[in-house]
Amino acid sequence: MSSRTEMLCTLGLTFNIIFQKTSLCGVFLYRKDNGMNGKSREGYVDVVAAVMCCDGEVFAAERSYGHYEGYWEYPGGKVEKGESFEEALIREISEELDLDIRLQDLRYFRTFYHEYPSIKVALHIYLLDHNAEGAELKVHHESKWFNSDNLNDVQWLESTYYINDALVEAGVITSCKK
Repeated sequence: MSSRTEMLCTLGLTFNIIFQKTSLCGVFLYRKDNGMNGKSREGYVDVVAAVMCCDGEVFAAERSYGHYEGYWEYPGGKVEKGESFEEALIREISEELDLDIRLQDLRYFRTFYHEYPSIKVALHIYLLDHNAEGAELKVHHESKWFNSDNLNDVQWLESTYYINDALVEAGVITSCKK
């Protein structure tokens, strides 16, 4: 397993990122560990999201509530007190999509930090090999599979653009053009 250090500038703050090569969906990804050991920066709310991936496409849903209604996102939500990130994600997927997922199916991808006008969030992204079969939308208007050809056809939550760029760069999201 190879590792190297890269400097990443996020929100004007620079910190070290450690890359670890891991296999997923038949492609090699670079797992980025922010060195936070399961804890976010002070003042940031921990949020988890599952990027369900299958054959170079990812599953996302359109929000049906709140200030960001109509924006697209990956299923997930806030981590509750006493929950691990993985426990929170399993709960959120059950609540939002009525899907049962297993801890061993989750693969940590990367943590992103983003400041919205009213909240600062640490977005802990996990990859999940899942075809979303049987998903029942509980808090979303619509769902859709995206690849790099249609990824920009919808309006994503502001922070999700960074996530999408990283997913394309890592080869999780690919083109369906032959």
